[in-house]
Amino acid sequence: MNRIYSIVEPEKDGTFEAQLGQCLNSIDQCADANSQLYRLVFFVSVNSRSEYVNYYGLVAKSVYDRWGEGSPVFSVIAQSPLGACKIRVEAAWISCVVTVNRLIINEKRVVELVFPDGVREVWAAVHSDWGADCGVFDSANVAFENMRDILKEFGFTFNHVVRQWNYIPGILQCHDFQKQLSQNYQLFNEVRSYYYSIYRTKDGFPAATGIGTSFGPVCIEFCALSDDVDSYPVFNPAQVNPYQYGQLVLGSGSAQGMDKKQPPQFERARLVLSGSQSFVYVSGTASIKGELTVGVDDVVHQTRTTISLLEQLTAVENLNRSLNGQTISEAHWCLVRVYIKNQEDFILVRKICLDYFGEKVAMFCVQADVCRDNLLVEIEGVMSISCSN
Repeated sequence: MNRIYSIVEPEKDGTFEAQLGQCLNSIDQCADANSQLYRLVFFVSVNSRSEYVNYYGLVAKSVYDRWGEGSPVFSVIAQSPLGACKIRVEAAWISCVVTVNRLIINEKRVVELVFPDGVREVWAAVHSDWGADCGVFDSANVAFENMRDILKEFGFTFNHVVRQWNYIPGILQCHDFQKQLSQNYQLFNEVRSYYYSIYRTKDGFPAATGIGTSFGPVCIEFCALSDDVDSYPVFNPAQVNPYQYGQLVLGSGSAQGMDKKQPPQFERARLVLSGSQSFVYVSGTASIKGELTVGVDDVVHQTRTTISLLEQLTAVENLNRSLNGQTISEAHWCLVRVYIKNQEDFILVRKICLDYFGEKVAMFCVQADVCRDNLLVEIEGVMSISCSN
């Protein structure tokens, strides 16, 4: 796989600005002459909305000062990293022959990768004003509108999106909305369903993660691929597809005028085949069998169940069920994110994950609420695959 992933953290304690500088210096040192940086995700520990807005501003200025018009796509996510550091960065490079177009569209930074065979890959992060104080419903609408507009600039629609990260502030919080008690995650699902119903016209959905943040607007990061790329949904035999969940497992509240609540619309994973760029985007996966949570109040049980579900999902024989005419011979983890609800569980969960994924995989843990109140852990990642005709 011609992608390089690295998890960067500050080498020593200090102010946020000092730790940010250390991370950026390390990113420069990680690069080589044959790779191009195209994406950064900054995970930051913040205690207030104003501190978050300040940190976002510092990151945006530092990225531009460092790379100028050649800046990668970046986002700033209010999820606390493991340990004493105030910031941790996920960095992605591409090391094959590719043209990297860096653009500003509607004040949002976008990166387009154009491969020699004509395949195009678009990366962006969209959101409402970082300083705006609006609810999840309105913030999600703005994010999806921005996403639609950026896709349109490349002749794409929501049909072209293969991976999506949905960062939702206060994901489990409930409040009055349109005269009913509504959960923030459910409100996000209502908005997502609305835009997909209009702008996504083919069967299936992207791989995705829906995860909580402590502050900020709704932020959506996404990857979209041109039509000449084969992409297949991957199903887990041990889990109900999220978009087929029953009403009882969904959060409270629905959009006005809807007969029922809308389920989360994503695939358990998405398999992408494009010459040498063949990989699997593994969606956020938690301890859910069928459609019910397993191991309530037991973080060890949930972590091991989640890993077991990932094993079933990404087993070569299961991936091959998704294909038509090709065979996957190998699949290897390249990047793993672990979301942990309670900070006191960090060390235990990290050890279980390290024992399974190993030291060679770029893996890190952050603190975040998962999409159900009784879920304690969620794991996602990227796998490289080898295929034969």
